Amino acid sequence: MDHLLAVGVLLVVATFVVRNVRQRVRPRQLAALQKGDHVVIDVRSAGEFATRHIEGAINVPLNELASRIGAVAPEKGTALLLHCMSGARSQSACRLLKTLGYQQIANLGGYGRAARLLGRESAACPDQRH
Repeated sequence: MDHLLAVGVLLVVATFVVRNVRQRVRPRQLAALQKGDHVVIDVRSAGEFATRHIEGAINVPLNELASRIGAVAPEKGTALLLHCMSGARSQSACRLLKTLGYQQIANLGGYGRAARLLGRESAACPDQRH
C-alpha cells in the first residue's frame, strides 16, 4: 500500500513539473517580447526579493498582484515577464493576469532561469522599500 501511495505522489509531482515546464516562455518568444515595452515582475514575497533579485525587476508579491498591477503596468498591451523562485507562483500570476485582460504575459520560470534568460546579474537589496 505504501508503494501505491508513493507512486501516486510521484505521478502528481511529475504532472505538475511537466505542465509547469511546458508553460514557461522559450528564449525566442522572450526576445520578441523584449523588443517593445516590457516589465520584469518578481512575484516572490518582499523578504525573498530583499535577499536577492534580478536587477531591474519590480517586486509585486503574488498575493498583491491583482491590486497593484494597474500601477505597475497601466497599459494592458505591455509585455509582462514574470518569475518567482521555482516557476509555480509566476504561472499562477500569468493565469491571473490573463483574466485581468493583459495580453502579453510570459512565465520566465524560476529565479535562476529568469536571470539566465534576461542576462542580468542578481542584486542585493539593502533595504526593503523596493
